Amino acid sequence: MADKPTSLILAALGRAAASPAGAPRFAGRGAAGLFPSTAAGRQAAQRCKDEGWLRSASAECNTAASAGDTALLVKKKAKSAAEMCALTEKGKA
Repeated sequence: MADKPTSLILAALGRAAASPAGAPRFAGRGAAGLFPSTAAGRQAAQRCKDEGWLRSASAECNTAASAGDTALLVKKKAKSAAEMCALTEKGKA
């Protein structure tokens, strides 16, 4: 059986694969996210970014917009913007 961090990572990568436009990095009140808002969730999220399995979806949108492509607009709450993450090719593998 996989350890807790590995289980969190595999579950998050599966959710990211189901949301190609990106998903919130952390779960909020009543809202789904890739990782739980716990210490273990934060560690797993950081490992995914360090390993290159996830990237910031907002950076992808800015790059697409500057290239003249149609970009998805990400709505952000005025109070606190949740970081949107998307799966990379390395993460798919």
